[in-house]
Amino acid sequence: MQAPVFAQPETTNAAKIAATDELAAMYEVDQNDRKEIEKYTQPGHWDAISKRDKQHHDRVIELMKADKLVSGDDYFYAAMIMQHGKTPKDYMLAHVFATAAAQRGNKPAVWLSAASFDRLMVSAGQPQIFGTQYFSDANEPYKMKEPLDAELISDSVRKAFNVPAMAENEERLKKLNAQRK
Repeated sequence: MQAPVFAQPETTNAAKIAATDELAAMYEVDQNDRKEIEKYTQPGHWDAISKRDKQHHDRVIELMKADKLVSGDDYFYAAMIMQHGKTPKDYMLAHVFATAAAQRGNKPAVWLSAASFDRLMVSAGQPQIFGTQYFSDANEPYKMKEPLDAELISDSVRKAFNVPAMAENEERLKKLNAQRK
């Protein structure tokens, strides 16, 4: 029996490179916006970041609709940008994109598929299961985002997604909070 053949969209190498470069640049801005997040406690600091996030979000949607997301890197960059969206649909797309990136061999996307799943679940009022979502109000200590169902999956499943065991997550929270003091 012959394996099924799936049609792949015709995309020139120049178009692939252009989309990847554009997505990589947006990803870089997205990540730089989130470095040293503690300095964004003043009112208004997040306004400029939110404006850029919206522009990036809209552009990712345009690229997706134009079938420009092709490589594992394209999908990874798009997933991270959508992970910083505002709605459950954004997080759903982040999860879909991260899964596509992981299937195309992008290693960091394996973790992102778990994180985007957790974020999607929390946004829908359901428990996260991997334990990837933390939060902090202003200068309060970081906490695990609730609800959390830490018992639904085992730490070995978390490890398969490059997510630390729950005990390691607790240690990470302690370190994050110690750095804030």
